[in-house]
Amino acid sequence: MNEPLRAEKAPAAQHTLRLENCETLVKYIRFREAMRPYTRKLMEEAHTLGRPVMRPMFYEFPEQKCCWDMKEQYMYGSDMLVGGRATAEPDYEEMDVTVGQAPYVLEGVLTMPKEASEETPVPVCVFVHDFGAFDHDLTMGQTTFFADLADALGKMGVASLRYDSRAYAYPDAQAETVYDEAIEDALAACQLLKDNPLVDPERIVLVGLGFGGMIAPRIVSQSEGAFTAMIILGSTPKTLIEWYCATQPEAYEALGEETQETIEKMVKKVSSVSEEEARALTLFGKNGYYFWEDLHYNAVELIKELKVPTYIGQGRRDPVVSE
Repeated sequence: MNEPLRAEKAPAAQHTLRLENCETLVKYIRFREAMRPYTRKLMEEAHTLGRPVMRPMFYEFPEQKCCWDMKEQYMYGSDMLVGGRATAEPDYEEMDVTVGQAPYVLEGVLTMPKEASEETPVPVCVFVHDFGAFDHDLTMGQTTFFADLADALGKMGVASLRYDSRAYAYPDAQAETVYDEAIEDALAACQLLKDNPLVDPERIVLVGLGFGGMIAPRIVSQSEGAFTAMIILGSTPKTLIEWYCATQPEAYEALGEETQETIEKMVKKVSSVSEEEARALTLFGKNGYYFWEDLHYNAVELIKELKVPTYIGQGRRDPVVSE
């Protein structure tokens, strides 16, 4: 005689949801609830008028020939597109440009609204990179923040210029100062725009991200009034040496007590350490002069002195720079 089948209880672990899974479920449940009134309307239309809830593109746009061949997107009702991507012609044009002079020529992209003309010049933004070696789009994984920002601004009628960072284009070059590393290139980009008749010279704005935001006041102060406003994103008022010490604790500990004391003395009063002493140091893979020279500038005080319109934006969930 065969034994009766027994239902065995699955291990509890199989029924445990990870926190991130719960957050995903909550997100889509809330989305579903937000969609409920719209979905109810579609169901009513289907019942009373016979209109399908999910509609092929040609159903909503029969006059558009291209819609008759679209197979990877559809309309959910008359107001919501599912899948596919917008193919409308952009309101701007993009052209390749070069920023700077030999030996450090950088490739860049100028995004110019089609409405721009010598009679109606447009405002423009210059993008300055964060720490690290980044291309002009600021490509990080599958994200291209600067390209996306240029697209959004272009649709608003604002031109923009983005370019490769010097660390990206010339990885073997060692910058002695912040000016060599980024400021010189930002000033060259600004000059390029001043010479463009489609750009309004009274509305050239600097947009600095992270490191670019930290040095934005220095760039504006050295532009001789060419930059008329600045936007600082995800940045900090700390000096570069303070930022490196805070974000690279293991490297800071490896410097040893004597070097750490010199850094603390230099931060408290930069004149307490001579240029010669600074050049004798190697800090975080850079010559000590790089940080010593930067300590002669106070970002907050520079912003106050410049008196140009300044917007500072921080993200609450920024893993590096707190709100």
